[in-house]
Order: sequence, then C-alpha cells, then structure tokens
Amino acid sequence: MEQLSGLKQAEGKLSIIGDRIAGYQAKIEDILFRAQKIANSAKNGFKSTDNMFGYDLQSLRGDMRNFGHEISALPNLVGSLERAASYDEKCLRFAQSVMRIADRVSKGLRMLHTNASLAHQHIKDADHRIMAWFIVQEIEEMASKAQVLPTIANKVVIKVSTPDGAAKAASLPSPEIKP
Repeated sequence: MEQLSGLKQAEGKLSIIGDRIAGYQAKIEDILFRAQKIANSAKNGFKSTDNMFGYDLQSLRGDMRNFGHEISALPNLVGSLERAASYDEKCLRFAQSVMRIADRVSKGLRMLHTNASLAHQHIKDADHRIMAWFIVQEIEEMASKAQVLPTIANKVVIKVSTPDGAAKAASLPSPEIKP
C-alpha cells in the first residue's frame, strides 16, 4: 500500500509540475512576441512603448530560479520509487501514469528551452539580453536534470509489472547447453 501511495503522490507532483511548465511556456511565448515587437520597432526607427519588458524578464528569471529548485527534487522522488518498487498489479496503472507524465515534463522543459533561446536571439538591448541568457541557462539546467525522469519511471513500470521470480530468472545468465 505504501508503494501505491508513493506512486499517487509522484503522479500528482509531476502533474502539477507539467501544468506549471505549460504556464511558463505561455510566459516565454509572450516574452518572445514582445521581443520581436520591440526589435521590429527599433528596426523601423520607432521608440518602443513596452516599458515593462525588463521588469517582466527579471520577474521571470526569479520564477525560473525557484522553479529550478523544484525540478531538481524530481529525480530523487522518482528514483526513490524505483529503488523501493516491487511487483504489484494494482500499482501498474499508476506507474504507467507516472511514466507518461515524466515524459511530458521532460519534453516540456526541452521545448521551454528552445523557446527561451529563440526569445534570447530576438532581444536587442544588452541588459535585457543578458537577463534572457540567464533564463536560458536556468531552463537548460532544468531540462538536463529532468532528462532522466522517463528512464527512471520506465524502470518503475518494469519492476511493478514483472513478477519477482521472472525478474530474477531474467537477470541470471542462461546455462550453456553442450551437445
């Protein structure tokens, strides 16, 4: 029963993280759109009317730093499930759900990194560009930490779905038969 509650807790935590990634994706798309608009205004010789761009970048950077601490705890969470996992048919559905959500989180962070890099390329002001670079670095670090999540979650699914006797037999070397 402890394994089942751990899987449910991990599923909930990963689901919340996945939803927050979607929210940050929207924020970065907004930053990208505004950066393109400011760059286009500068190219055409107009002054930009977006006075809050720098403040929004700074706020996003602080949010990314705090979010990075939450992401760094996820491999330990899923890894502890993997170490304690044992065969249990009732837990299989939840283990598969954890694996799907872990994959979604990993892919979401990679997409977030791609969009943040694109926004960084469109920013022309030096101070804003530096701040955007720090955001890109924070997200890259998060994506690298979350890269292992689907693999670890897959190991949980394998341990939960494989009976103990079959797992031990599969890990033993097969005897060599001589004619």
